[in-house]
Amino acid sequence: MSATALDRMAKPSDALSRPASLVLVRIAAGGGTAATIARDLKCISAEVAGSMDGLVADLMRAGLVTDAGGNGLVASADGQSAAAAVLGLRKAKALHEAWPQVRDGLLVQRALSLETAGAKVHKSTAKIDGLRLAIVAKAWGLKPRGKASPSRARTALALLALERAFGNSVKGALGAKTDLSPKASRLLAAQLSKTPKDYGTDARLVAALAAEVVGAAKADLASLRAGVVRRFLLDEATPKRPERRKRAIVPVAEAPVPVPAPAQSAIPSVVEPVADASRALAAPSTHPEPAPTLQLIASRPDPAQFASAVLAAAAGCAEGWPGNRRAFVSQVWVRVRALHPLWQLSQIEFKSMLTEAHRKGLLTLANADLKDKSRLPDLQASAISYKNTVWHYVRVEG
Repeated sequence: MSATALDRMAKPSDALSRPASLVLVRIAAGGGTAATIARDLKCISAEVAGSMDGLVADLMRAGLVTDAGGNGLVASADGQSAAAAVLGLRKAKALHEAWPQVRDGLLVQRALSLETAGAKVHKSTAKIDGLRLAIVAKAWGLKPRGKASPSRARTALALLALERAFGNSVKGALGAKTDLSPKASRLLAAQLSKTPKDYGTDARLVAALAAEVVGAAKADLASLRAGVVRRFLLDEATPKRPERRKRAIVPVAEAPVPVPAPAQSAIPSVVEPVADASRALAAPSTHPEPAPTLQLIASRPDPAQFASAVLAAAAGCAEGWPGNRRAFVSQVWVRVRALHPLWQLSQIEFKSMLTEAHRKGLLTLANADLKDKSRLPDLQASAISYKNTVWHYVRVEG
């Protein structure tokens, strides 16, 4: 087969369908009867296994597969070359491995576009942790510095989530790390999931995202491998990150927004236990989400717009005296959420954006006197952990 033909076959959607390409690769990796091949492929795609007769007929008409009688279906010389090209290989001799090794190695590497990566990467993706990281990195376009790890992936995902919270208006300006605590950045990274929640550890976060990306019910090795190849069959050259759910929100008038009385809610907060404030920082938010009624498309602010809106909202609920006026973060959150429904911010995004605005000097956050227990619900809902301190207030000038 000519080099031009090999290049053309390297893009199976241009010559063969992905299902036909998968059947060809399976036949080239040892051959076998149609029933045996269908059984081997069923764990990846029942649809492909059920369409074996038609797919094999197409391959035979193309001269890529022949029926060897008692030896079952075998790939011709052109078929071997075409199968190698499907896997991104230049030589067919690499297909002399048994089908399980081709399925779990070469085919997964091709589906993740890692066929030209080094042996170290291939060895890593052969294990469950390495495969999870490779799937998440490919889906979200992550390029963490140094050796891939769940903590580095979590940091990169948190930065990506923060960029998106600001509508990508701070893209490239955040650097390669965040000063948020591991728990806070993990909660922020989890906003990229269809079902955001605190996954407890970085490894669980990566595992959940990897399974979600490839549509696998479990995050074990076999399920992820099958899911990666199944995505490949759907003419998706690489796993694609899931679309975020549109949040149901209520548009409101431009009239002043009253601050609701505290009520229990399950909204997660960006918190970490610090000194004797652990009980005050671990509790859920005390302000409920608005009742869902309409679906609107999110429009995110840039940092300056966000800070301006926060300060305006804080001015309406600040307490204290001139020169020392402060507003609880939880009360500012309620006002901003109601006044700017198109932003569609979650509480974790709001608190992370507050942290970034503070770092940029666009506003100032302050901590509370934790000895005063009279405002405990507001303290619990407002807590933002940052390095060695915890913030509860937005400062208001004047």
